[in-house]
Amino acid sequence: MEQETNPLYLRFYRSMMQLKHLGRKMPAPKHGLSHLEFMTLSMIRRYREEHPELPGMKISLLSEVTHLSRPAISQNVNNLEDRGYVVRISSRSDRRVTYLALTEEAEELLRDCRETMLAHVKRMCELLGEEDAEAVIALSDKIARVMTVITEEEKQQEPEGSSERPAKGGCV
Repeated sequence: MEQETNPLYLRFYRSMMQLKHLGRKMPAPKHGLSHLEFMTLSMIRRYREEHPELPGMKISLLSEVTHLSRPAISQNVNNLEDRGYVVRISSRSDRRVTYLALTEEAEELLRDCRETMLAHVKRMCELLGEEDAEAVIALSDKIARVMTVITEEEKQQEPEGSSERPAKGGCV
């Protein structure tokens, strides 16, 4: 017997999905990048900034943080490499390890995308007003913390040895 669903839960879910959908339309399209390609370049750059001692980001780590399979990440990386945005660097100490690094062209593209994105964000903040923008930030931060708690709870409930990734999307 199906439980009656609180309309608040459905509205909340739809609101989250709407934000997710709209967020994917923001800065990158003017450069012909998909959302995934833009996010991949951004993650590699951020990782390199946080770990300057390394030549780049491991493909395995990129797969892990994006929750995408290695074949999906490999295809994405191959596309970026073919377009001259990413180079592969083999580890000197372990030939099985490959790092991804951005080319100067990718760095320039990300700078342009950042400027475009900041212009969008500035306009949203202007339309929302400072008080509402601060409220959105506070709620987004709180939602992120709650989602982290839920994710950790779900990991603890997984059977031992289960490495299955959750399905994309939702069931609502």
